Amino acid sequence: MKYGKWIADGIFAICTFIFWRVRYPYALTYQEQFQMFLWDDDYFLGRVSEPGGLARWVAECLVQCYNNVTVGAIILTIIFLMMQQLTWKLMKKESPLSYDSTSKGNKSEGLSFFYALSFIPVFALWFQMGDENTMLTFPVSLLFAMLAMLHYTYTQFGTWQRYIYFIVMSCLLYWTAGPVVLMFAVWTAAWPLDTKWKHSIGTSTLILLIHVIICCTIIWASARVLPYTSARLFRGIDYYRYPLLMPYLMMAIELLCVVIPLFPLRELQTIAHPQEKGKSTQLGIVKALGLTVFIFVCALLIIPKGFKAKTYELIEYDYLVRTQQWQKIIAKAEKQNPDLPMSVCATNLALGKTNQLGERAFHFFQNGGEGLIPHFERSFVSPLITSEAYFHLGLVNSAQRLTFECMEAIPNYNKSVRAVKRLVETNLINGQYEVARKYINLLKKTTFYSHWATQAEQLLCNEQAINQHPLYGELRRSHLQEDFLFSEQELDKIMGQLFLQNPNNHLAKQYLMLYPLLEKDIPKFMQYMGVIQQKEAYMPTIAQQGVAIAYMQQRQQPPQGLLNDIILSQCNDFSQTLSQGGMDSPLLNRFKGTLWYYLVK
Repeated sequence: MKYGKWIADGIFAICTFIFWRVRYPYALTYQEQFQMFLWDDDYFLGRVSEPGGLARWVAECLVQCYNNVTVGAIILTIIFLMMQQLTWKLMKKESPLSYDSTSKGNKSEGLSFFYALSFIPVFALWFQMGDENTMLTFPVSLLFAMLAMLHYTYTQFGTWQRYIYFIVMSCLLYWTAGPVVLMFAVWTAAWPLDTKWKHSIGTSTLILLIHVIICCTIIWASARVLPYTSARLFRGIDYYRYPLLMPYLMMAIELLCVVIPLFPLRELQTIAHPQEKGKSTQLGIVKALGLTVFIFVCALLIIPKGFKAKTYELIEYDYLVRTQQWQKIIAKAEKQNPDLPMSVCATNLALGKTNQLGERAFHFFQNGGEGLIPHFERSFVSPLITSEAYFHLGLVNSAQRLTFECMEAIPNYNKSVRAVKRLVETNLINGQYEVARKYINLLKKTTFYSHWATQAEQLLCNEQAINQHPLYGELRRSHLQEDFLFSEQELDKIMGQLFLQNPNNHLAKQYLMLYPLLEKDIPKFMQYMGVIQQKEAYMPTIAQQGVAIAYMQQRQQPPQGLLNDIILSQCNDFSQTLSQGGMDSPLLNRFKGTLWYYLVK
């Protein structure tokens, strides 16, 4: 099968691109928002002054391009292809088994029986990258190490020269790529540069032990002069977002990148080519295709399991909130009812921003007042959606506080370009121009935010321009004039303050109306509706359902014309169904999507 390898590579590249671009584009933007790559000498020197720093700098330079998800998908496709091709080149160098189907005795350009094995390390890496805390620094470091391994196999030195070469290359590789230098140690022990040497198992084991000790000594010595613990240096400074953790699969991937190329293929030659060298049979082609299809199908079944559904559901909601795609949030919630505090918060925010909260809130799962403003969590991810809700409500200071805390809580101590951009906005709204200028100067050193920063710089000290800005001006008018602290148990009062100060704050009005209903506090709801009615004739469907149930509980009839006749009729039907069958009556299911059903379930 002459062009088998090209076909396999093409299918692999297309699947990789579609996976990241179509299925998980928000996974790319998730990585991009939690770093801030700067085109700055200090930033570059700060990165390369640590072990593995060059790989980290290259990785962060690439991750900033995830701002465009199409470019991000292309980058990952290229990295995956490079890793697979390097694995194959290392395999060929160790055991050149493939021969042309034309029986000319030349190395084949077709599909080798063992070519499929070169995909195993990259498929394992793909699975690992389903863990959102796996940094791109890890695959970039793997490429660095594999390039060093390949270079080693093509370099010929004398007996003592190779040890000098090994030590120099180990130091260089460690400083540029980090602890993946241990891969290089294993490879060089198994592959002697001087091909005249014939190592026994005992000799090879001794050489492996010496090489590993040398590399571990290099890592340990660096810990004596650097502000990092030995444990962190052995795990890699930026391989994983949490510095003190490193999943076992990442270690296994490093091992696979060495073991598979060293696999004793020569001894298994008869499996792939039962005839003489240079002759291939139909059976060999079938075996090659079978193994390739088997590995690809296994990858297709296993890789998606590495991407946890709930985790990536929240990541997608966060991405849609960040980009203010309110209709897409609602459409997503309609397909699969959200059931986590952050996803419920995002759905309610989208409904509120499109003025549908008073009509459709109970068409979706609700979990009390936390569905509007979730309780604070010690995390660098979850509070971001909460800060977005605060920001759009007009609670700019609370949004600023949560945003800053999220950025400072990032485990690998990166700064967040998304957070810095929001801090520029909040400080512009608050009139803190010097603070805003500091953040703007940082963003001007980025690739994809410099234009935005230049435009924001024109708003500095320009009160008129900010007041006329469609977003910042509106938030200034919604901003509470009195500065005071409040607890999560008093959010309804803060929403009341926001509405009374600015009756045009429609989001605060909807939240004020809905909050006591989510807490199942009908008397408080009636008080708040009285406040709202003094400012505006606002009586959406959910509010009418609340008023109807309030009068029903008091065994009174609402004033004529206050409520829709259909609402009154439905409320009476609900009351009768509840009294006859109780809260467990299956007949209550026809009232799903109403306040009444929410109150009894």
